[in-house]
Amino acid sequence: MSLTAGGELEFTTLSEGRGRDMELVFIPGPTRDFIGFNTDSDAAAETSEWQLDDGAPIAISPGAPGMSYRSATLSWADTNDTPASFAPNYMSNSEEISFQVIVQMADPFDLTPGVKIDTLPEIISALDSGDRFIYPFGSPQSDINSQLVFGLRQNTQYWFNILIRDSSGNVSAGNAVPGSTLSLGPIPGNTTLTVNPIGSAPDWGISIAFEQAVGDSDPLPENRTQVEDIWYNILISQTPDLLFNEIIAEWALDEGLAFEVPGWPIRGGDMPVAVNEDIYGLEPSTNYFVNVFAVDRDGYFLVYNGAAVTTNP
Repeated sequence: MSLTAGGELEFTTLSEGRGRDMELVFIPGPTRDFIGFNTDSDAAAETSEWQLDDGAPIAISPGAPGMSYRSATLSWADTNDTPASFAPNYMSNSEEISFQVIVQMADPFDLTPGVKIDTLPEIISALDSGDRFIYPFGSPQSDINSQLVFGLRQNTQYWFNILIRDSSGNVSAGNAVPGSTLSLGPIPGNTTLTVNPIGSAPDWGISIAFEQAVGDSDPLPENRTQVEDIWYNILISQTPDLLFNEIIAEWALDEGLAFEVPGWPIRGGDMPVAVNEDIYGLEPSTNYFVNVFAVDRDGYFLVYNGAAVTTNP
């Protein structure tokens, strides 16, 4: 048996002279190639296989992404395949190496999200487990050094990595790089809430004061929501850390862990710029967590800085 410079395997059939043949065979495949060693006899056939190309491409990481409102532009350097350990001349050409961007969105339920896709085993494990915050973008492509990743969520932390494959299916990956999309939605003015306990037995409550947003941030003026058409909602929970973004807040409402103040949401044009709201019907000596959510006509949110308050005894 010998391997030609072009990567083709020349094989020979041998005979033991005892009614049993041994054959070395080349088994090409769509993702990897094998050398096979078959022995045939009156007993069951035995087969051993060795992968011909076991060298993964040299790992590279993308550069710092160019971030927009709902997209990111990634670029990376060229890379080469590494030789197979069994057959040093057998390796993929550079034009046979493909690239695929892996996207991770920061888990909105994690207060301190970390990079989960920084190594190849982590990427494979996350993709195999169906992690809804990690996904491949598009299909693997050859002969590219950049990729526009679209369909991202505004004002959100992301990490990006690249899966690099050779023609035999060997895979490598570099390190993930972070990037945050730009903010769309209502433009904050003063996003601080003033919340104080009010009332006494039998009617305990809280007072909430906040200021409306000062505009809308859509990059196209004709798409901006007028200030008076921004809607505001007040949410209250007895559980901390549920009202700091709209995704968790919606989940908390569905699970009965938060509630909307009766009569809200209210359109900005139907109330003063400086808003004051008194809310009664709460429990005495109880911790409450309060926040305000402003949303424009395109569904983009501005989340205020939440506040905690304890009602009067």
